[in-house]
Amino acid sequence: MRAKIYFCIEVDDAEELSSLTDYLKALQIKFHTDAMCLPPEAPEAKHNPLSPAEQRLLESLLYHDTINAAARAICISPNTARKHLENIYCKLQVHSLHRALTVSLCSGYITARTAEPTGSEDEA
Repeated sequence: MRAKIYFCIEVDDAEELSSLTDYLKALQIKFHTDAMCLPPEAPEAKHNPLSPAEQRLLESLLYHDTINAAARAICISPNTARKHLENIYCKLQVHSLHRALTVSLCSGYITARTAEPTGSEDEA
């Protein structure tokens, strides 16, 4: 079974980072370290620059491998999804989907759920 998991861990010193890195390697977990979660120009304020539609798209991309699949899951066209991504990259001052997801999660702009949303919350 293959699963993508995005998370952010704040580490204050190099020794902690080294220990965590060694632990993840021992578990044979592929990971990416990013020295700065937030872009340097980003304000520390809690204001979320992303629209609700952009947030939904990023949250959908946590569970889908392609833009088309993520767009289909939230009932928008692939072209609309690509336009949302352009806007997201500009607002977050990033140049990749991985970076956009990392910044959004670490900043609290989006949240990762334990399972992929399946539609209506009212379904039993």
